[in-house]
Amino acid sequence: MTLRNPSFFLLPLLLLPSVAPAQDAIQLLDFARRSIASMNGTFDGSLILGSGRKRVPFVLETAPNGAMRYHFNKPDEILSVVIGRRPSGALGRIVRGTDITMEDLSMWYLTWPAGKIRNESSAGMSFFVVPVKNVHNIGSYSRADVWIHQKSMGLFRVDAFDQNDNLLRRMDVEHIRSFGPQKIADRLRVSTYKRDRKVSSTYVQLVKERP
Repeated sequence: MTLRNPSFFLLPLLLLPSVAPAQDAIQLLDFARRSIASMNGTFDGSLILGSGRKRVPFVLETAPNGAMRYHFNKPDEILSVVIGRRPSGALGRIVRGTDITMEDLSMWYLTWPAGKIRNESSAGMSFFVVPVKNVHNIGSYSRADVWIHQKSMGLFRVDAFDQNDNLLRRMDVEHIRSFGPQKIADRLRVSTYKRDRKVSSTYVQLVKERP
């Protein structure tokens, strides 16, 4: 994996407190889910397409049970998901002309059946990689590899594969920052692949927390 300025983007990940070692893949996936789902508050953000020429602003309401509500305007729209749960409606529905679908927003692959854990390293850091399989016969993805940082147990990356086992989408946590007492992934990159080549990317950027 190629990282841009890894010392800048990933240093906050190294500063997160260590947690007790997980015993199995299910625990690892639960740690990864909670690293995203524990957000609590209301945030201003943007979906940023490609080089940044197009930005789609949103307001994100979150609750510590993993519930998230994305508020868009022009036209007005509210998209609701719970991290780790299958979203209602069409899984492949594209969000505002970006690389992101409802399936991606919900990260429901974090509750799929898990396979054997493997260890990987990248940019001088160590990760658990948990393979998960879609046994529901719906959605765009047949399986995914979930990368989890071994020190913080935070979600770092997800590689999702189509029904022909080709890489279709990659989600990277690019940066983590503090919003009050919370350490939150404030910049995610979601990239679409065709024939193992990246063809486009969308960034999910949180800008500030509302009082």
